[in-house]
Amino acid sequence: MVRWLFKSGNLTIFKPEREAVFSCFSLKNSCFFECYRHYTFAGMLVASPIAVLMKKNNEQNPILSRLTVKSVMWRSLALVCLIVTGLFILAPVLAAADIKGESYAYNLANFNGVIHSQWANIYVDKERHETYVVDTTTRDIKIFDKNGMETYVFGDDGSLGYVSDITVDKDGNIILISRTSKDNAIIRCNYRGQPVSRIQLKDLPPGFSRFTPNRIVYREGKLYLAETSALKIGVTDMHGVFETGYDIAPLIKVADSKRDENEITGFSVDRDGNILFTISVAFQAYRLSPDGTLDSFGKAGGGPGAFGVAAGIATDHKGFIYVSDKLRCVVSIFDNEFNYIREFGYRGDRPGNLVVPNDIDIDNDGTVYVSQGASRGISVYKMQYTND
Repeated sequence: MVRWLFKSGNLTIFKPEREAVFSCFSLKNSCFFECYRHYTFAGMLVASPIAVLMKKNNEQNPILSRLTVKSVMWRSLALVCLIVTGLFILAPVLAAADIKGESYAYNLANFNGVIHSQWANIYVDKERHETYVVDTTTRDIKIFDKNGMETYVFGDDGSLGYVSDITVDKDGNIILISRTSKDNAIIRCNYRGQPVSRIQLKDLPPGFSRFTPNRIVYREGKLYLAETSALKIGVTDMHGVFETGYDIAPLIKVADSKRDENEITGFSVDRDGNILFTISVAFQAYRLSPDGTLDSFGKAGGGPGAFGVAAGIATDHKGFIYVSDKLRCVVSIFDNEFNYIREFGYRGDRPGNLVVPNDIDIDNDGTVYVSQGASRGISVYKMQYTND
């Protein structure tokens, strides 16, 4: 119960309880108002203007009519409805306020200058702030420090075969997927890229008996693997023991005969274990939760918030989702509810422009790495947040 007591210009507020009755009466030199309400915030919004009017009327007229109270109550309730509705309408705008903008920082480089990689795959080790780049044209793996300078290269002798993707576990061990003339393998390497052991997939269910992944992400003691052309994603422990798997085709209503026409393009896993991926021909981005719930967003188009050719996908430390678009040459940003926020990049030759952007990953300080075509290398951007 909230009680407003006006006496000699003073306001006293008493303890709230949960009821829904309004009553009032006047004393000789005071006006006493009681508001019993179900919702504290709404009750205060309704009761406050009534109490103020009652004080004013009490000064002019010792007896406040029930009609006046009822009229003020209805007007106050209408005000509450207007405020609540406004909050719902403005929710996307309020979310957008968390991102102030972005600025182009540099391209990944070595002492000879910018490295002109082509559609490389990127993995950011968020524990050590190192970036791993798999260049599918040169077949080597490059490691960069947090300032974007190359610190180490391995695999350039061809001993690892054709490396399609790479990740790093909590101890700094490098895990990569490699294809040779003999087989496909998941190889665990030490921090210098020297092979230590192979991870054999075990206990595969019938639907995954021929599972041959070409993408990999490490998260919280698990390996997330994707065979992009088969539309299949598997999750194993660090020893390769199969834990769960997802056949994406039936989830997105794609017939078996059409699997190879709906290949997964971008692939990542957020800090909550949600699997994010894109399918370019569907003009869609997807989020697959650990309980198997699949959500999607996106539409075909050439304007802001639409997809031309959706490619890489990743999330930042605040939960915003970033999707690169090869055709529109931008990176689009969406909030956790898939509301469009902004985009950056755009086709061009100036620093900060993008040309056919492909893979994307983000460090936990808001540093965004975007690989490109046309030998443009990897551009790095710094996100700016309003609450930082």
